[in-house]
Amino acid sequence: MPQEINFSDGKLTAIQRNRISTYLRELLLVERKNAPEFKYENYTDVKSWDFGKRFFKYFKAHENLILEFYPPANEAIFQLSDKLFIDELKNYLTGFETINASDYKINDHKCDQIFAAMKLPAPKFFKIKMNPTIQKLHKIIRSAIKDDIKSPFSFVNTRAWSSPPEADDEGIFKFHTDKHCPGHLKIMTYLNPMNKDYGYLILKDTEIIDQPAGTCVLFRNSLVDHRAVPSSTYNRVCIEITLQRTFVNLEQHHDGHPLGRHYASLNSALTEKSEDDTIIFRQA
Repeated sequence: MPQEINFSDGKLTAIQRNRISTYLRELLLVERKNAPEFKYENYTDVKSWDFGKRFFKYFKAHENLILEFYPPANEAIFQLSDKLFIDELKNYLTGFETINASDYKINDHKCDQIFAAMKLPAPKFFKIKMNPTIQKLHKIIRSAIKDDIKSPFSFVNTRAWSSPPEADDEGIFKFHTDKHCPGHLKIMTYLNPMNKDYGYLILKDTEIIDQPAGTCVLFRNSLVDHRAVPSSTYNRVCIEITLQRTFVNLEQHHDGHPLGRHYASLNSALTEKSEDDTIIFRQA
């Protein structure tokens, strides 16, 4: 018997579940046959464009299937209400080394589930590890945004960085989209106030400014033009979490990858590794 998907949505009928399972098995087997995951020695070897050329259609087919059962996601803004937890997050990051993206080497991170590519210029990244503080943040975020995502979803990658005051007007400080494969969103969590002193965010024509520390912004990062506004006085510190809409609520168990974009394939996103062609779906 094929291993079944542990659907997070109890409202799906048996017929709908069977259709989704059958379609996904076929899609994942085709991807395994025709689109092997990239193997590379340096983060500059494979460009995001190369990844999209190989894998975009599989992520697109997956998101199209989700759209048959769930509406599109919303943008949303909410606050972490526990001030002590905001301080806990700040203290958690304080103990970690920061590193330039250009200094990051392929062997510094062993997580081959995540596709990573060099994007320059970039701020200084914290080399963060998964631990109870980040897992607590994920739990709070899941509860806060589940109605805005509109479907079950997966935590894909968590990273954090610090950028100095009056940073150059380039990279993340210019309008851009992230060009992730379909189905992905981002949450930015700001550990300082969002204002001119600490920096803030612009989504298309909307300035998100004059917000307290602990503000979280959910947005469709590959569909909405956005840019960070550099701080004028203090370092800008934020946590970025990448999400993917799925049929099963999935957690992040690997360390955050400073250069990570999304999973290395749709198979990596949805299945466990197997020694043969067996499809073993990840479980909630």
